[in-house]
Amino acid sequence: MPLTVDRIHSNLCGLYWKDFERLIADIWESQGYDTEVTDESEEWGEDVRATRTLPYEVEILFQAKRLKKGSKVGKGKIEQYGLPAYAPADVMVVVTTGTFTAGAVETAQRRRTPKLVDGISLARYILEIGAEELVEQYVDSQQPSRHTNEEDTSDVSIEALGDIRGIGQVTLEKLYSADILTIEDFVDADIEWLSDETTLSARSLTKWLTEAAYHQGKHALVVELLQNPDEDVIAIRGIGDTYATQLAEVGIKTLGELAVCDPEAVAAKGSFTESQVERWGQRARYYSG
Repeated sequence: MPLTVDRIHSNLCGLYWKDFERLIADIWESQGYDTEVTDESEEWGEDVRATRTLPYEVEILFQAKRLKKGSKVGKGKIEQYGLPAYAPADVMVVVTTGTFTAGAVETAQRRRTPKLVDGISLARYILEIGAEELVEQYVDSQQPSRHTNEEDTSDVSIEALGDIRGIGQVTLEKLYSADILTIEDFVDADIEWLSDETTLSARSLTKWLTEAAYHQGKHALVVELLQNPDEDVIAIRGIGDTYATQLAEVGIKTLGELAVCDPEAVAAKGSFTESQVERWGQRARYYSG
């Protein structure tokens, strides 16, 4: 039975994040590009590089975001992945299995780069070029493990730990050594045990765990982990009396409420930008008084 766009999309959402990067490389290689899955030290932060010399030279950098269904890439990420005019590559493409917030789309439209490819668009492209077998190969190669759900792999959040603010390469290697490979693993881990295993401080791990829980949509856990969830939002740098009043008008009065809010929804109700709310929310999650 031929695959549908929805089925291909579900398969994409169920891939391990590193396999999603490899799949992007394989898709563009099938279209005549020389491709390379890069390491994390690349200057422009790309996951995949695709180049072609005929009929003209072109270089595309891909930032691949394997997200669960319904997850969105926000404006802040799009601002982060934009290429300056002097960059040697022709374009940066952010390709995700999820979608993009309205603020992310608006930002990308105003700039030369990055270009955006959401999960459904990618699935349609795969179907159009006849690359369904590439997706199937990756799906078939995955073995059931604690990183996947055999009944519904489309709703498993397997995102890069490196996306969490403050987690660099050295910390990643320590987490990997403790078999913490994904955000999902991190949220399920016991902090005291993980601190002993990695020699990372419990305080730092708790801050990173708060951010990981937010990525997972586990808002009750986020509030539980905060040191001062009931403190007024005015404690956050960048929020003065005016913004505090405006946030209160849309139902955001405490650090706990700010830490778990949806930036796009809050920005739509008030006179602040999505990027501002994203930044305040992250500061609330990392706030220690």
